[in-house]
Amino acid sequence: MTTTAIPEVEASARNERGSAAVRALREGGQVPAVLYGQKKDNIDLAIDTKKFETLLRSRPILVKLAIDGKPEHAIIKDVQYDYVGPKLQHVDFQRVSLDEEIRVNVPLEFYGTPAGADQGGKIEVVRPHLAILVRADKIPHNIVVPVAELKLGDSLRCKDVTLPAGAKLVSHPESFICRCEIPRRAKVVEATPAEAAAVPAEGAAPAEGAAPAEGSAPAEAGKAGAAAPAAEKGKAAAPAKGK
Repeated sequence: MTTTAIPEVEASARNERGSAAVRALREGGQVPAVLYGQKKDNIDLAIDTKKFETLLRSRPILVKLAIDGKPEHAIIKDVQYDYVGPKLQHVDFQRVSLDEEIRVNVPLEFYGTPAGADQGGKIEVVRPHLAILVRADKIPHNIVVPVAELKLGDSLRCKDVTLPAGAKLVSHPESFICRCEIPRRAKVVEATPAEAAAVPAEGAAPAEGAAPAEGSAPAEAGKAGAAAPAAEKGKAAAPAKGK
């Protein structure tokens, strides 16, 4: 797990509200935002769109806002995008104190090649984040999860993750985070016993009532060994000799 310096985000307070003001803000290269929490008044903000999009690539959790020069620590609570494309629309910041414990979702980084790779196994990620309770100034950038010892069919749960010092697990301890499995598209589909039994062996006669195989000749009547037809019903049998 790694921690990084707290990134700084320059912001300015804004008083204009309404769709027209917000549209003009976005057209000017800024994105509307809001800072709330700790039972203080909300502050409507404007931040540079391109700079913030660049910052988001490093997946920060805690930031230091510089609101017209005044510092405020906050976590990025929500980022909203345009529903028709990846265009940044709005950002929510929640105030925090560096010495308070807060609940955050920290990204998991799965490191290493699993032992089951020799049998075609690969790591299937079930949960990419872990919810923990930790001091704001101790929030890790990510949590590294070693997977080198996982054999085919093995899995890891939330309780198996080593947490940062002082952090507490919030996610359910029994929830899976990853498995070592053969990818579905690589699995060979084998015939079931019922399917195998349905295919007759070469040269075997078809089951009673089944149609003969294509191209095979029908059985000839009157072959040697075949039973003679029974006498027609109603005809008398020939009298015994001498009677």
